[in-house]
This record gives sequence, structure tokens and C-alpha cells, in this order.
Amino acid sequence: MLRLSALLLLSAAALCPAQSVTVDAATNVILGDQPAVSASLFGLTAFEGGPAMVADRDYWTRIAALRPGCIRYAGNLAWVTGDTPRDPDFFATPAAQRAFNQSLLFGSRYPTGRFLPLTRQLGAEPMCSLGGVPPWLQYEKTHNPADFARWAELCAGYVGLWKSVDPQFRLVQVWNEPNASWFRDPRASDKGSDAAKLHIEMANQVARAVKQAHPDVLVGGPVLCWAPGWPPNQKGQRPWYTWDGWTLPWLEGTKDTVDFFDFHVYSIAPADFVVQSEMLANAAERIQGRRLPIWITESNCNLAEEELKDGAAIWEKRIVPYTRFLLTGILPQADKIDGNLYHDLHARRHTLLPNGADEPDPVYWLFWVLRDLRGLRLKTVADGCLAAATVEDDCVTVVILNDADEPRDIPLAVTMPCGYWTGPSVRLMQRGESGTAEPSRPRLTFARDGGTAKGAVHLEPHAIASLSFRMDRFGNPSRSIRVREHFGDRNVVFLKLDAPVTVSIPLPADRTGTWALRVGLLGPNGDEPLAASLNGALVPVEPTALQEYAIPGEQLRDTNSFTISPAKPVDNPRLALGFVSLVQTTTGSR
Repeated sequence: MLRLSALLLLSAAALCPAQSVTVDAATNVILGDQPAVSASLFGLTAFEGGPAMVADRDYWTRIAALRPGCIRYAGNLAWVTGDTPRDPDFFATPAAQRAFNQSLLFGSRYPTGRFLPLTRQLGAEPMCSLGGVPPWLQYEKTHNPADFARWAELCAGYVGLWKSVDPQFRLVQVWNEPNASWFRDPRASDKGSDAAKLHIEMANQVARAVKQAHPDVLVGGPVLCWAPGWPPNQKGQRPWYTWDGWTLPWLEGTKDTVDFFDFHVYSIAPADFVVQSEMLANAAERIQGRRLPIWITESNCNLAEEELKDGAAIWEKRIVPYTRFLLTGILPQADKIDGNLYHDLHARRHTLLPNGADEPDPVYWLFWVLRDLRGLRLKTVADGCLAAATVEDDCVTVVILNDADEPRDIPLAVTMPCGYWTGPSVRLMQRGESGTAEPSRPRLTFARDGGTAKGAVHLEPHAIASLSFRMDRFGNPSRSIRVREHFGDRNVVFLKLDAPVTVSIPLPADRTGTWALRVGLLGPNGDEPLAASLNGALVPVEPTALQEYAIPGEQLRDTNSFTISPAKPVDNPRLALGFVSLVQTTTGSR
């Protein structure tokens, strides 16, 4: 049996732990139906900083150098409507156009209409976060709309204002972090409903109105301020209470109206994040009968006030963990996650360009290194660091992270899909004299061995490098490795002694290829003894968030039964089974 403590092995592997790296650029790794690494996995939220992008072309150029795939902006209706009650048709008037396009750059308004063409010039897609209920429409003692129907009509008109500037505009989310505020709405208790159901009522009306007026627009929510089951322990609440309180009601209540599910993550361990994303994808498939796209519309690692200018804290508490989050949490989930947006372009605690274009924040250099990790995902086998590779047009890009406390010379071999190659050109980020991240010149050697590039790159502890090789023509992979996941029928079930949890996992008739059992746990302490079996055969599940075991194909059935329980009494009320799946890996021509 093969065990992994994190989701780092994708059969023949888009991403693996490594001391050497080999890339087969003739083999495309397809996760589900997703063959590529999308630029939207490296996007930005710009609730602050958008005006600087308009006002300063150097600032815009700095952002362009990162190749972001999506930029999310605040969609504050009150900035356009002002203090006067308005009808939806107001958004088609010259007055609304002026407020949207010509407001002062650093005044009280937000010149969204001027952001949109610049966003498209970046090659990025804009996203609107609907909110900002005008005071004349707010319910007493809240910032929520008093009349959901009128609010929905205004939102549809406002989206039309966005589309008047950008006809291809299509990404809209309803509200922002409602689980942090809607519990204060008096109507939740007055109706005998909870805050989530009240919010869902509003969101459904907005989604229907927007989609009726603009059928090509995709509407998402609920934009939770943390992951779908978080937090694990909060006074007065059951562990993982957001799952029952917000996530399940949302999946059940919006299955015919909303196009994607989104939430925020801050300072979360990659394995815990993967478990929660898997839970969400699993539950959406059961409840809505579809693979519901997931967006992470804010992600970051938080710092305390005194750490914002502390180079060592920035490196240790933000740069290194956020790099791991991208490489081991986001990239292996590309069959489930449509986008991941770093928060924020310019908010003080999270900014990428705090002092304008001339002085980037250390996180900037991480995105600069990752800028060319786009395109078809390549077979990558590694052993002591982390690695991922893509091919886009005539460029093969390999990203390597030395996730160790000592420097290493890491051998790299890249077999090209065709022809002559040049390079590599290299971007490198490592800890500098300032104590935090900075760009550096790499030490490397490479030579040609037929169609293969062979060499090595020197990486200091936790340094990350991107190596790009140019071919003399476009070369697409001719082979494929496809990884498909088949989910079980239960999520978030607490584990108790003498109460075994049984999960059924149906499989298709085609059971070719190799198989693995993937198990995600919530809240393990690391010392709980567990007993588990698949179709009666013991599986050595351990008390860690995420793990995977190779399973002989002959052990599988049309419907498979996985059972798990504590083997001895356990004093951990947070311990729960998050999800179980069987993962099928097949090879073939592309």
C-alpha cells in the first residue's frame, strides 16, 4: 500500500515531492476533464488599488508582468445610485455612465468603467462582487436590502452597466462574506429561519433577475469568509458548523439558480483546504447532480500588525506557506477549482504594490516566478522538492520549489515533444539579505541530449524557480494520463467508537487503469487509532487530514463499501470523515 500525507501524487503526477525532477513534455496530465493550468488560478482581488491601475501606467505594467487570469472588483451599487432612490432603468442613463466611468480616481467613487478595458488588456477577466445597498434601500439596523425584489432588479440593471463597457463581462458574485454579517439581520429570527436561508432567498432573486436580463452571465456565491466547513471549534457552535449552517443549505437552495460556489481562505494548511474542497465537490455532485465550479475569491496568509514590515515574518508566515498552498492545494485541484484570487492588489495588509510600481511587495515575486505556469499540464516526476510543468504554444515551463531547510542542486531533465530547443530562461525567488523574498540570479547548467534538456539548478532553502525552454515550433503532447475521481455518498460524519461510518462508492463499468483510495479527515490530532476497510479488506488509514492508498483493481466492485471508526475510545469531538473517493488513472493517446 502507498500512503500520502497530502494530495501530492496524481498517479503519474502533475505535482510530487522531489530531489530530482523529470518532465515528459509529450504527456498531458488531465485532471477530470481539465487538461490545463488556467491563468485564473493566479488572479487578484482588487477591492483597493484599482484606481492606481487606471492612474499610473507603470503600475498597470507591473500587474501585466504577472499575467493574472482574473481580477475581482467591488460592485458597489451605492457608488452609482447615490442617495436618491432609483429605478433599474437609471443605469442606462448618462448620469449613471458618468458615475461609472468618470468619477475621481482617488475620491469616494470607484471608476469601474475605466478598470474594465484595462483588465481585458491585461488578458484577465473581470469579476464583480455585488454589494453596497444604497441607504434608502437598507433594512433597519443592517446594510442588507429591505426589499429583495427591488434589490434584484437594481443588480440586474447595474450588471447591464458593466456589460455596456465590457460586452464579454460574465462573472458576478452575490454579496461578500455574508456569514460574517447576516446573522445580525433581525428578519432571520422574525421569520423563524436562519441567516443562511434569508440570504439564499435574496441571492436567488438576484441570480434570477441578473440571468434573465443577461443570460450569458455566471452568478456565484455565497462568498463565505472561510472554507465550507470552517471553523473547527467555535464557542457555542458545533465543530465545523458552517457546513450544516451555510454550505448544505446553499447547495440545496440554489441548485437551479447559481453557477459557481465561492469562498475565502486565510492561513489554512493545504491538506485541510484540499479536504474541504473535496467535501464541497462531493456534496455538490450528490445534491445538485453536477461538478459545481469552485472559486476561491480571496486567499492569503495573515500577518499581525507588527509583522507587516518584518522581513522574517513575511517570509516564514506568508511567502513559504502561501507558496505551498498554491502548489499543493490549488494546482492539484484544477478539476474542481476554476479560480483562485490573491487578496488584495492594494489593501494595506495584503498589497502587492504598496508604494507604487517601483517597490513590489515580496509576494509579488512569487507571482512573477509563477507567471508562465500556464497551459497543458505535463507529466512531472520528482523526488525531495515540489515541481509542476506546463507547455503553452512553443514554451515548456517547469516550476521547482526546494521545500527544505538546506540548499540543494536539483537535477532536471525535460524531454521535449518536438524539435530544437533554446534556453532555459529562469526566474528565481529566494530569501534575500532583507530577510524576505526577492528576485535573484540563478546558478544552473544545461546541455542538449537530443530532444532532452538535462542540467541542474541550485536552490537555497525554500527558493522557487521557473525555467522556460523555447522550442522551434509548437509542440503539443501526443499522450495523456487522465485522473478521474469517483466520490462516495456521505460527507462530514463524526467518528465515534462503536458507531462505524459506512460510505458507498459506485463505479462505472469501465474500470481500466490503476486505482487509489483517497480519504479526507476533519480535525485529527494525529494520535487517534482508526480502523478502516474497503470491501472488507483492511486499509491502514492514519489520523492525518489527507491520504491516498493504492488499491488493486480486482478488489473493486460496481458499488464499493468503505467503513471507518475509531479503534479505541477517542476524546476528540472534532474528528469527522470529510469525504472518501476512488481515483482512477488511465493512459492513452491525447
